[in-house]
Amino acid sequence: MSSTKIGTSTATVYKADGTTETFDACTNPSDPKKYATIPAREYEAAVGKHKASSPKGYTALRVGDIGTTNFYDNQIELGKPNPSNPKTTKIIGANIHKPLSNNFTGVDRNGKPISVACILIDADRWDDFIKIFTEHKGESNIIGIIIER
Repeated sequence: MSSTKIGTSTATVYKADGTTETFDACTNPSDPKKYATIPAREYEAAVGKHKASSPKGYTALRVGDIGTTNFYDNQIELGKPNPSNPKTTKIIGANIHKPLSNNFTGVDRNGKPISVACILIDADRWDDFIKIFTEHKGESNIIGIIIER
């Protein structure tokens, strides 16, 4: 399994001024046999925290199905069983966040996955990406997201 999959997808951001900006991304989980892949379709997101309960938490986007009202209890309907929990057809707690250094998207040396069903943005462009959403009161806005492969 490859240690980086950044660039296997792209994230196009539609800015408030009408322009767009594209970022290299990855929508594949660290281990697709164990974790779900977010389906290609429209979603909503809001600025929140990745690893919110951890001291290593940082500003990221929390992603949910259209109509999500609580992005800290966000869910995405898969339409099929979730490989990490076949009793449900949902992904719970998906984020748009950065990979580890050198755009590592795999499983770390402790066996912990970098992505269990999230969208990862190129680490070298992360600051440019998240700034789009956090400046000009972006924190209070719901953001439309379209996942395409």
